[in-house]
Amino acid sequence: MKELRRLGLHLLLLIAAAGFAYVKSQPQDEASRPLAPGEVQLWGGASTDVSSVTYVGKRKTVVLTHNKDAAGDWYQGSVEPAAEAPEAVADAGPHKPKPVEAATFVSVSVAEKLMKSIAPMRAKRAIGEVGDDRAESFGLADPQGTLTIDIGGAKHVLTVGSATMGSADRYVRYQKDNLVYVIDATMVRDLESGAGRLSERQQHAFKMVDVKRATITAADHKRKLIRAGTEGRRFWADASAPDVNDETAANWLKKVERLRPVKFADKLPDGATKIVRIDLAGAGGELGFVEVHHVAGDKDEYFISTEQLRLPASVAATVGEQVRDDLGSVLGISGDDDEGEDQPEDAPKSTPTSSPQQAPKGSPHSPPKAPHGGVPLPPTPPKAPTPKDG
Repeated sequence: MKELRRLGLHLLLLIAAAGFAYVKSQPQDEASRPLAPGEVQLWGGASTDVSSVTYVGKRKTVVLTHNKDAAGDWYQGSVEPAAEAPEAVADAGPHKPKPVEAATFVSVSVAEKLMKSIAPMRAKRAIGEVGDDRAESFGLADPQGTLTIDIGGAKHVLTVGSATMGSADRYVRYQKDNLVYVIDATMVRDLESGAGRLSERQQHAFKMVDVKRATITAADHKRKLIRAGTEGRRFWADASAPDVNDETAANWLKKVERLRPVKFADKLPDGATKIVRIDLAGAGGELGFVEVHHVAGDKDEYFISTEQLRLPASVAATVGEQVRDDLGSVLGISGDDDEGEDQPEDAPKSTPTSSPQQAPKGSPHSPPKAPHGGVPLPPTPPKAPTPKDG
């Protein structure tokens, strides 16, 4: 019985070792993966070599342009509506799709995945030469669009046809050899969707659990927080009191995390004022930052900027308002001190001439807490005594 157990253990170890060796022997990325049976490589190159990608469809033109900065590779995107809508769209009646709006956006994580499928470019299979008499069967008599990829100055052009029968793949004609191929449709769907699918939705490339320090700066006020506690029970604390769990600061930082980009802009709107900046650092040093901006108007707007987003992006106004309203309690400042936080950088600083005397904590004469972090309300005057009957 013991011998059988030993044999079984050895077999399990052998299987595990073989599996580990197989995984280690596989290529680490798509570019180094051997061609599968039937696959054809149209062109080579690396994903980071792609300078730009342009998709011209029936309703819109989408362009992705490669950029690189201290934070890494990123892509600036643009969407432009087609000059003329096709008749099929114009006559769609109540099912007519919404007009395409011009847009600017930033793409990082989605674009990186897209570029890996573009360079090197591999077709699932080759169809071969297709004459004009058969072009309609592949959707090439009336193409869906044209895809142009610029890799190191060399341009590759694909004419995009219809979807293949029974799958989500697409027929394309490669301009260089005039042959028809079948490619994975994911890249086409991403580009056809434009900003909706390609826009960056994450504030950072790192995870917030990796953040060890956060420095909050608003006008002349600054506070440093650290991630304290033990493994399994981490909490945010003031740097001067590392043993005290600051739930107010922790809840506020969670609200900052919820500021997700909705729509990108080339620049901040006129009149935008910076509310706060949060610098984030990990065990190895600086990781990134978040800046929150406010634009006053009939409907207040809020924008964020981060090292990942590169361009300012609007966020949900309800969350932006919460971040702004709770900032005073996080920094430990009163409503009067808070007046200078939401002003342009060149605005004159207001200097208080006197400090109101504070009533003892818990006193009925203490001013009530200001709504939305604003200026405290004056205390309610006492009622006049009512004369007793008789």
